[in-house]
Amino acid sequence: MKLFSDTKKKSEPDATQKPKKGAGGQSIVVVSSNEELLSNITNLLSINNFNNIITRPVSFLNLQDDNALRGAAVVIIDIGDLIDIPKICETATLLIPASARQVFLGNNDSIAFAQALISAGIDYLHIKSQLPQLIGHLQQPDTVISASRSIMKISILGCKGGAGTSTVAWQIFKSIGMQSSISSLLVQGASGSRDLDLITAQPLPRDGGIVEIESNQSVRIETLNDIWNYEDNRFNHFNLVIFDHDAHAQSYETLEPVFTESNTLILVINRDLSTLRLAKYLLDAKQRFDISRNNKTQRIFICLNENHPVQKGELYNDDIEEYLGSPIAVVNPWNMKKDKNQGLTASPLWRFTEQNLLGKTEHHHSEKKTLLSSFLVSRAGNKR
Repeated sequence: MKLFSDTKKKSEPDATQKPKKGAGGQSIVVVSSNEELLSNITNLLSINNFNNIITRPVSFLNLQDDNALRGAAVVIIDIGDLIDIPKICETATLLIPASARQVFLGNNDSIAFAQALISAGIDYLHIKSQLPQLIGHLQQPDTVISASRSIMKISILGCKGGAGTSTVAWQIFKSIGMQSSISSLLVQGASGSRDLDLITAQPLPRDGGIVEIESNQSVRIETLNDIWNYEDNRFNHFNLVIFDHDAHAQSYETLEPVFTESNTLILVINRDLSTLRLAKYLLDAKQRFDISRNNKTQRIFICLNENHPVQKGELYNDDIEEYLGSPIAVVNPWNMKKDKNQGLTASPLWRFTEQNLLGKTEHHHSEKKTLLSSFLVSRAGNKR
């Protein structure tokens, strides 16, 4: 008897195939709040036989996720006087598909600034002196640029077997897919149960293959031979990669790539003292690692996943926060698990994803929170 249906899903290499770019087929999206510059760029492209040009007369930080961006082969963006490189990279990652060529135009003529963006996979031109070079940049191969493109990596670490880490990772992953169109990949690490096929109720390969389950979302079950791999070249086809790992009984050396490669860490705990001990160890280990690399930090969040009904004698939220020395960012309550699909949009994890991972506020303010900023955890649910 088959456990799952034989619904056909796209798998490698189709799921990661990049669209062709050129003067003919797919669209070129040009973004600028400067009407004169927008017109100049459009005219320059048209004169050089680039078709399917779509303009967006808005500033970069006010740009919204839309269908034009999703299907773009090239995205040309005027960032004006903006010089905050982490904010530029994060916003680009959250809005521009991994398959698109990115060319940014700005008023900053610093060579160091341009090089920093190029290192993050973003081609940069100074508006006043280099705009005529735009066509030449579009005609050049972007193999090197694509290979170095910035990828957002989020590690969700379970602090105890059976704490519900994979369920939390899946709900966050689905929340991202429902709230944005960026291409994302969920990697279930070989350090855990490797039961993603059961969670998704879909047949998934056990050989490390990547399977597309939605138009913008793919999943992978890590193999034992490829465990803790954060540098697979296939990850370059995605804007965001989520890693689901069990951190229980792992050495500091084993966890080092997690600290090195992740933009954001999410520690999944429950109310058991054993999970708190491991979470405290991970917090301390990360702090030591930050110091060893000149205090270059990522954000870290504590997710309290209530994986069973309320029991007498369990620790309260205040007790947990006092022990860890860090606030709880989100509580995923037991009653939200009764109907996983219907309850997702109303769950605390949905709001957590919206505000802390996708950088959206309740009022959709244009100012986005950076995932690459210093150690910061939002406080939620102080009282049980």
